[in-house]
Amino acid sequence: MKRRELFALATGLATPAQPAATQVGFPATTGKNRPALHADLIYTMPTHFGGRKAVPAYYYGDVLTLFVSYASDADAVAALLPEPFESPDPPVVTVYYQRYRQVDFLAGRGYNVLGVNLAAAFRGRRDHVAGEYAAMLWENNSIPILGGREFLGAPKVYADIPDPLKETAGWSFHCSLYGHRMVEGRLTDLKALEGGQLRKAAEATKPWMCWKLIPNASGGADLSYPTAVTSRCQYTRGWSAVGTHRFCDTTWEAVLEHHKPLECLRTLIRKAPLAAGALEGSMELHVHACQKLE
Repeated sequence: MKRRELFALATGLATPAQPAATQVGFPATTGKNRPALHADLIYTMPTHFGGRKAVPAYYYGDVLTLFVSYASDADAVAALLPEPFESPDPPVVTVYYQRYRQVDFLAGRGYNVLGVNLAAAFRGRRDHVAGEYAAMLWENNSIPILGGREFLGAPKVYADIPDPLKETAGWSFHCSLYGHRMVEGRLTDLKALEGGQLRKAAEATKPWMCWKLIPNASGGADLSYPTAVTSRCQYTRGWSAVGTHRFCDTTWEAVLEHHKPLECLRTLIRKAPLAAGALEGSMELHVHACQKLE
């Protein structure tokens, strides 16, 4: 299967919209009963209830991150990266879980996510960005799912994601749909990080890149382009660990449209472990500074 065909297979579930930071073409005039869309406001569907002022960033006051990174097969990783993204050598895959609490846009509520990032560099005609490409992201709250798809182009979809299980030897986490496990991971042999290591981990935060797509009901896309968004993390505690993960073997009948992405993710074989650990702290997500890459 060709690279573009594999990419289409892996991203067939992602149908995000355009972020407010790059919206253009607001109508200069309106009909009698049609509200105007103002370029200084941000909108989500349904738009007829009006827009709101953008904020510089969203704040997550309490974040637990569990992650497993490993070197994978170069051809398998390249098959999931759309052009002009490139994979470094070695190609790195990160499976991560995050438990968000004290989220400002949820009035202090929280949610859980489980995602897969691919280390990547964007080499465009104008922009050159090194960071993490979002291959897949499951979340258990529809509000950030919709916002992430519309503003960032993030490949967010719903899954059941319980809080991670704190075990004697470490942590375990998973996501599922209709009672069927899709991804699971485990951290063991935890060793506490020192202050300098925590600062280094925070400074290593890289841009997060996605592919924005609005599909056309007749085929193809109404718009399609890459995006990048930055964040700032602060860590108060952390641990290195030994990490394992599994992309579960499923059927379409069990998990529906999640089956194809999981089929592609299982091609990302684990060749060598690189890093694993747990981090506690906070995060600012600069969502309204989301950049259209060219």
